Parts: sequence; structure tokens; C-alpha cells
Amino acid sequence: VTGESAESVIALGTQYLGYMAFFYILPGLTNGMQGFFRGMGKMKLSALNTFIQASIRTVATFILAPIFGISGIAFSCAIGWSVMLIFMIFKCYFLCKKESLLTIN
Repeated sequence: VTGESAESVIALGTQYLGYMAFFYILPGLTNGMQGFFRGMGKMKLSALNTFIQASIRTVATFILAPIFGISGIAFSCAIGWSVMLIFMIFKCYFLCKKESLLTIN
């Protein structure tokens, strides 16, 4: 990046990447759980999880980007991934319980 606004662009990019570096643990976890569902043959559930996450990210971006700028987009990603992860944890628990893969009293 060159020109008058180079420092501003670099600062915004650094801020965004700083948030995203921290938030990327969430898609790492969700990808692992989606692999579990795919391995169980639950492809529709895996697709539903992705749809939920993308929808929430889109809505959150429309709300947060005008307020927080590019950082709002990073937070929108974190919100979408977090909701997806929570949804998948509950689904995984109930699926394992139904399939007798879970033996918690």
C-alpha cells in the first residue's frame, strides 16, 4: 500500500488481522465438529450449521460494520462461528446420547 492513506490502511488491516488471529480458533473447532457430523453421515446437519453461521455473520456484519468499521466484520465472524459452535455442541451431545455413544449419568 502506498500513498497518503497507506498508514491508515495498514493500521486498519493490522487491527482486523489482530482480531481474526484470535478468533480463528472458532472455525478450527467448528471444522472438527463438522467432520464428526459428516463422518456420522449427517450431511444435512453439517449444511444447516454452515447456513446458520453464514446467515448470522451476514446480519451481524450489517449491524456492526457501520458502527465499528472493519473490526465489526471481524466480530461478526466471531459471533457467527460462536453460535455455530454452540449449536453443534448441543447437537453432538444429543446425537451421541441417541446413538448410545455417550455414557454420562
